Amino acid sequence: MSTTQTLITVLKAELKTAGLTYAALAAHLGLAESSVKRMFSRGEMTLSRLDDICRVLRTDYAELSRKVANAAPLRHELTAEQEAAVVADPRLLLVAICALSQWTAEQIVATYTLSEAECVGYLTRLDRLGIIELRAGNRYRLQLDKTFRWRADGPVMHYFRQHVVGDY
Repeated sequence: MSTTQTLITVLKAELKTAGLTYAALAAHLGLAESSVKRMFSRGEMTLSRLDDICRVLRTDYAELSRKVANAAPLRHELTAEQEAAVVADPRLLLVAICALSQWTAEQIVATYTLSEAECVGYLTRLDRLGIIELRAGNRYRLQLDKTFRWRADGPVMHYFRQHVVGDY
């Protein structure tokens, strides 16, 4: 589900919680009910309109953003293809493990022989794989649940058995 769709879903839930119908919201906004329905069905509204809706709901954009972020479903496991893409490049695997451990980009660059540009490149690849959501300032949000596990017979565990277990 896209962020826009998630935002619309959260707004609808907030309207329901507040006991507001589209007609009631339209009255508060000075719009026709059909305009409100169209706005929600298309997922198109200006920031000022979103701000007006937040005011009617007695919330603010920051709180709404938190609810949108928390509404996104997190993964418990990657697909075999995602894991294969991660292990295809050992440095990408390293950055993925650091991300799973909540390391900042600065910590990764300071600890390993990666430039900031390389680190950002790997974070971008993890974003494309759906493992993280890369944000401004090289910050990121994990898209994985706290119960995340590598696939038992997947590419990552195979890689560790082949390259790491012998060292212990």
